[in-house]
Amino acid sequence: MQTVETQDMIQGLKDLLDALIAKHETLLGVIKEERTAIVHNDLDGLDRAGKGKMVHQGTIMQLEEDRKKILSSLCPQIGLSAQGVTLSALIDNVPDAAKVILAEKQTILRKLLRKVQISHDANKLLIQRTLAFREKLFIRLFDISQETGVYGPSGAGEQVQRVSLIDSKA
Repeated sequence: MQTVETQDMIQGLKDLLDALIAKHETLLGVIKEERTAIVHNDLDGLDRAGKGKMVHQGTIMQLEEDRKKILSSLCPQIGLSAQGVTLSALIDNVPDAAKVILAEKQTILRKLLRKVQISHDANKLLIQRTLAFREKLFIRLFDISQETGVYGPSGAGEQVQRVSLIDSKA
């Protein structure tokens, strides 16, 4: 039989998972706004989206810390070691009514995390391809066909190496 304290902790975990789900949905919306800003060359929109992502990521990190604290407090209540416990392990050891709800929330959260990662990676790739296209455009427009160029109005005899607009390591 569960104590009232255990029931309260499980409810707190459910509420926290709801907050994580809501925050990830909001983050996904910001990432979509970021994509729109990239496509439309909207630097102000891109800046707003970047700042929004940072705010939401900070909140998510705090919620994750809170989740870990709840798990650590709840584990001894249900007979688990708090060290290295996962949400899945905890779900396997809670009463059936809570198990179903927590497992559903975990599944939703995992799907959202995957969508966030895919969307973020797609935006990153879009930026890289956009920069690569613009670099090729500049090369064609300005007929930059050599790896080195002459610097200054008279050249002054100094050659400088052409640098890529994008970092290939990114």
